[in-house]
Amino acid sequence: MKRMFESVASGQGGMQGMMDSMLQHLLSKDVLYEPMKEIAELFPPWLKKNGKKIPDDELTRFESQLAKTRAIVAAFEDETVEHAEIVRLLQEMQSFGNPPEEIMKEMANKKGMKLDANGVPTTTSISFTSTTSTTTTITITITITITITITITITITITI
Repeated sequence: MKRMFESVASGQGGMQGMMDSMLQHLLSKDVLYEPMKEIAELFPPWLKKNGKKIPDDELTRFESQLAKTRAIVAAFEDETVEHAEIVRLLQEMQSFGNPPEEIMKEMANKKGMKLDANGVPTTTSISFTSTTSTTTTITITITITITITITITITITITI
């Protein structure tokens, strides 16, 4: 990621290239594999416990969400699957909404994360500043919420 910011500071690839690279990283196996795998592991016991308590349409939605989560995990494990296919699977999974709140709380508690107002675990902000000899300063603040929905807030300050 540091290389990506340095290339923007030096003018290589431009801002669009940096943004594309950043989004690809945020949707990569390094970032998403473990949370997707954990959701896939927590879903079956939750469905077994709660399947008879929820409306049929909600049960169908959660079962579809589990199937898509498993497909994403399998795609990450298969080195031949292209990034575009993983993005497509993530978008399809997102169409089913958030996983059950109990699953999200369990994941957050295990990681010591806070939940936002919607019950979604959030990470802390990540910041990086790069200054070159030409006094170009690039400050990028990224706030990431990773679950079914991926929210990315990017603040870019460029001083020349």
